[in-house]
Amino acid sequence: MQLNNPIVEAVAPLKQKAMSRAEESAKRTVARVKEDLKQHNYDIRKAAPYPKRAKDIGDYLIQEAKYHLYQSLTTWTASAGFNDPLIVKVDAQKVLKYIAKCIGDAARQFDTFAVKLTEKIGKVEEAILEGYSPNEKEVDVWGYSYLHILRSDSSRETWKTQEIHKTSMYGKHFNQWPTRKLKYFQAHHIKFKKFDELFNQKGE
Repeated sequence: MQLNNPIVEAVAPLKQKAMSRAEESAKRTVARVKEDLKQHNYDIRKAAPYPKRAKDIGDYLIQEAKYHLYQSLTTWTASAGFNDPLIVKVDAQKVLKYIAKCIGDAARQFDTFAVKLTEKIGKVEEAILEGYSPNEKEVDVWGYSYLHILRSDSSRETWKTQEIHKTSMYGKHFNQWPTRKLKYFQAHHIKFKKFDELFNQKGE
């Protein structure tokens, strides 16, 4: 990924936003696991049993995801027979590892989005993200944001990005940033540094 690309530089603040949101969601997932285990007296075989064969593949995948999530966050307090309760505790180190993975996944997902966005939009001279400024009070752009771009022929465009964070029922976190070009440039109040120069070159 070209870090000095105007588009990548403009949308960079959204990456930290995505990572923070992933961390928050991961912590909520851990809290739900803790509460569920408590309701089952910390018997993981009751809270998240090993998945059994099911006619509905969807049900099986849900059971499997829940089983692996709970296993990834807990440690046995003692060994147990096959049919005995298997008492576990939430492992703090495993929790930290899980949260770090969720944050890392969000970062990688965003980097993939940024690459695809630069390929979709193409070469630009300048790009400005509206809705967030590191020098001003932050505006929550989690719903959507506008990317205003200036091309070498002095034409201007606005691209709208919807920002979506999803969490599956059993802890899988993922982000999406669907983006589309708007019919008209939406920010005549935006001043591009290179606009006058490019506009004058166009008229020569």
